[in-house]
Amino acid sequence: MVATVFRDVLGRANFGVVDNFFDLGGHSLMAARLISTLRAASSAKLSLRDLFTRPTIAGLAEAIDALQWVQISNAPTDSTATREEVVV
Repeated sequence: MVATVFRDVLGRANFGVVDNFFDLGGHSLMAARLISTLRAASSAKLSLRDLFTRPTIAGLAEAIDALQWVQISNAPTDSTATREEVVV
């Protein structure tokens, strides 16, 4: 998914997962578009700072995974659910 967004924003497909977005011709307006599109596609709360600290497909994929994990971990639990007690 990240590679597809990179390709669409940069308008090219000849790059690898460790190539730097900015070295590939990305600039600030493209960066804003990239982050906006990735946020919409992943529901992860990425920031422009994430792109500057992790400007590769691999780095952003890791950031998205980490942010999604945090969102899942912090999701409220259903307090009305019943739990089975187990005697040990």
